[in-house]
Parts: sequence; structure tokens; C-alpha cells
Amino acid sequence: VMSVDSFSDNQIDHDVIVVGAGLSGLSAARELLRLEPTLRVLVLEAKERVGGKTLSVSMKAARGNTLNADLGGTWITHSQPNILRLIEELGLKTLPQYSTGTKWVQIGTPKWRSCTGSALKNIRDFSLGETLNLWWSVRKMRKLAEKVDVTNPFSWNRADELNEMSLAQWIRQNVNGRSARDALEIAARATYGVEPSRVNMLYHLTLCKCTGTFANLFDVSGGGVQAMRVQGGTEQISKRLAEEIGKDKIILHRVVERFEVDESNGITRVHTHSTNAPYDKIIYTCSQVICAVPLNQCAKISFFPPLPYLKQRLFDSAMPGNLIKFLVTFETAFWREEGWSGEVISTGRTTSPSEVLPVICTYDYTSSSGIPAMIGFMSEEYSDMTKEDRCNAVVRDLMRVFGERAMVQFLDYEEKLWSKEPYIAGAPSVFMPCGTMDSWLVRREPFMTVHFAGAETASKWIGYMEGAVESSLRTVHEVFHQLGYYDKISYTLLKGSVYDSDYKQPLVTSKHYVERIPFWRRGVFFFTVLCLGILVYSKKYKLSYTARAMKPLEKAVVKFSTGMDWP
Repeated sequence: VMSVDSFSDNQIDHDVIVVGAGLSGLSAARELLRLEPTLRVLVLEAKERVGGKTLSVSMKAARGNTLNADLGGTWITHSQPNILRLIEELGLKTLPQYSTGTKWVQIGTPKWRSCTGSALKNIRDFSLGETLNLWWSVRKMRKLAEKVDVTNPFSWNRADELNEMSLAQWIRQNVNGRSARDALEIAARATYGVEPSRVNMLYHLTLCKCTGTFANLFDVSGGGVQAMRVQGGTEQISKRLAEEIGKDKIILHRVVERFEVDESNGITRVHTHSTNAPYDKIIYTCSQVICAVPLNQCAKISFFPPLPYLKQRLFDSAMPGNLIKFLVTFETAFWREEGWSGEVISTGRTTSPSEVLPVICTYDYTSSSGIPAMIGFMSEEYSDMTKEDRCNAVVRDLMRVFGERAMVQFLDYEEKLWSKEPYIAGAPSVFMPCGTMDSWLVRREPFMTVHFAGAETASKWIGYMEGAVESSLRTVHEVFHQLGYYDKISYTLLKGSVYDSDYKQPLVTSKHYVERIPFWRRGVFFFTVLCLGILVYSKKYKLSYTARAMKPLEKAVVKFSTGMDWP
């Protein structure tokens, strides 16, 4: 990868500068050069490596082998065309997520219960009431998500109400039964890396809508997000993209401090410094910028002229998740020998009010060559412990489910605390707190010459690798539009962007009245009360059926017309 020392001048002209050498940024650079090889493209990356939130590590494994394992983005699914096409073009292979056998679930009670199929959808060992309650809760959430417009959530008349509500509040108000509540809360922790009390309900519904259904967020089959993995790890994708782009076009250890747009000529100055030497500053100049860093990291970059209010508030409000991912290798896949899938779902709660166990969920991570391993997510309460303490806690927790073999056959442990990763500061993605979704509307809008990519700016699969690739394609064609390469533009990829001919500015929230009780229900109630009143009146005075119906009406009309009481 190119060294900064290779440049003799601090002012270098480029057509496009891409900030961020993660999956989105590298995909954008590759697509720019594929469609127009004459473009002068430069990629700037603050870290010492490419890949962003994809990271593979080598672990000690069975039979003296090593295992390349994912500590970042891991899974893809069949309904993600862009990432699947990219994987195929790069010559990589996928393998299905192993899900055969019994799952172990600890929800609704401290005791472990077995189930088959999807751990949260086909629950045989649960009571009929628990199963129906969970099914109804997921259905209710799915029906709400279907009404959300991902591009403009505030076009829905319930958006204001849900924007002010947390996911935990909605669960408490709408879900009965401990088992169903636990299931939804576990899915939220694994999806966002934080407690559901911190997640905006409208944001959650938006994410559910763009991934298909809420059930997809925790399923390992069909359209579930854990359906497939990449053989050898997902970091290979970024490494191969970097090779195609050319390492002379990628500069590592360069932190972007400021975007400065000259309104008189449209030239953008990108102010940077080195991570190794903060006083080593270089200013790059270009015509267009693709900013492919997480939204929370955009808040650390200054803009001149200043950003619009909503855009700045978006960057300030977007909160990174605090997901801890771990991998454990074993001598044998003993869980498969027992007819278990390796999938565990747990609240981490015990009979002790102050105790929280580490494991949220686990999945089989055995390689295509049969090297046994497990991958899982850990509760954020363990963030401040040492790696050794977390390792011991995870192994003890696995022993609760799988018995002593989880300790006896243990070989190696690796983990990643993404909240402590420089220039990323959290995973799997950002989430929006309560009351901030109005700023979410402008996440894809460019600012002058700066275009925003990244998984959070996608229109589908927000926060996933598919979303990262999709957003990169959009920004590439935005740049072509600005540079005048109209013959290169695919307007299908610009659909919903500011360059779409049908684009309409998303409406910021308006405090309109939300009808709690439908008009027809109020009408039925009023008519019923009126009829009962007439019946009681007529019974008292023993009137005929005609008089019973007409007498009160006559009195009311005469009273209204003349002011006299009708006898």
C-alpha cells in the first residue's frame, strides 16, 4: 500500500477521493475504475489495514490446523444480490450455515429448553400459550414494519408516536408473557449490540422493513441473515478489492480531519494527518468525495461550509452498537455428535437479580474442511473485563449447555470489542436513539461535493454488508452525475436519491393528531348508548315501541326549535 512519503507535494489533484477503505469505500473505488479507468481515484484509510468492520484472525484449531475466523461481519443471505455478485466476481465461495439438530433456548425461565427448526419460530417444547404469544408478537411487529416507508418514515401517521418510543417500551406495552419478551429482547441485543431500551422503535421498524421481516434478523434458514458464510472469512473481500484497485491508490494511516469546499470553483480540499505522526499533515484536492465511514465517525470530521442542521444532528445522534463477538475452537464438534446444531439463545439472566451471564447466542462455525468452532455474541456488561476473564466466563457459560466437554476440548479463544476499535468505535452498526429519526431522513443526501456511502445509508439491508455494497454503487453514480459522465449512469441505482427525477424531499416530522379510536367505532358506541337510553326511558313510562323511538326525538326537536319543554 502506498506510503505518504511517495508524494513530494502536499497538494495533489484527484477526480475522486474515497474516505474509508472498508467494504463500501473499496467497492465504490473499484466500481469507479471499472466503469471509467481514466479517473484519478485515491482511497484514504485511517487504520493500518483495509476491511473496516470485516476482520479475520488466525486461531489454533484441531489436529494442528489453524482457522481463519471472522470477528466482524460474517453472514450473508440469499436475498442480498449485490454482495453475492461481488463475492462471485472476486472468486470467493460461500458455505451454508449449519443448523441441523436441536437448539437450546433459555427464555421465560432460567432453565434450558430444547427446540427444533428456527430457535424462535418453531418451539415444540414450549407451552401453546408461549408459542402463540411469540407468534402473535412477531406478527404484530411485522404488520407495523410493513407500513414504514424506508425512504421517508414520517409519511406514516404513527411515525411521531413511535419516534418517541423505545423498542423496550413497545415490548412492555404490546407483548404479554416473559418468553415472548425475552425472545424479542435477545434478538434486539444481537442486532444492535445494546439493550432495547436505547433503540428508537421507528428506527427498529425501518430496519425490519428493509431486511424483509423481523424474523429474518434471527433466522439461519431461508431469508434469515445468518444463512451463509464466506469460506476463509469476509476480510478476503476487502483484500481482493484492494488488489484490483491497486495498492498505489490506497493510503493507510491517513485520518481525515476536514472537508473544505471552495464554492467558487467546486474544488474540495481534504485535510488529513498521519496516525503515526499527528503533525504530518497533507491536504489533498479533488472534484468529488465519497465519504464511506460510519455515521458516528462523520461527526469527527469538520465541514466548510458548515453542514445543514439536520445532517449535523444525524452525525451527532447516531450511536454505535457495543457488540462483542467471540470465537472458540474445540478438538471435536461434540455438539454435532449429540445431534445439536450448536445454536444457543439466552437471556443471560439467572435466579440472582444482579447476575448476568455472558452468552447472548452462539452458532456453529465449523469450517468446510471440518475444523470445529463456535461463534457467538456477548453481553455488553462484559465490556470492561479483561480478555482472560471474558474467556473464562464464556467457557463456563457454554458448560451450562454443553457440559464439561466445552472445557475439556477447548483449544483457543478470540474476541473483538468493536467499541474500542479506533475510527470505528462500535458494531455491528449504528442505531438511532428516541426522538432523533427526523435527522435520519437526510442520511443519503450529499453535501455539495461530498457523497455519503456506508451500510447505514443503504435503502435495503441497512447495517449489513449488502447495504455497504448497495450504497457504494449509488454514490458512484452520483459522482458520475456530478462529473458529467452521463453515459455511465444507471438511474436505477439512483432511485430514491436526490438525483432521481421523481425525488421528493422527505418531510420532517409534523405533530399531527393521531386518531386513537377509529371514527366508526366511536359511531357504534354513540349509537349503542343512545338506543340503551331510549330503552330505559321507554320502560320507565311504559310507552309503545313507536313512541319509545320517537318521543325523545320529538322533545329534542321542539326544545331546540322553540325553547319549550314538550309534555
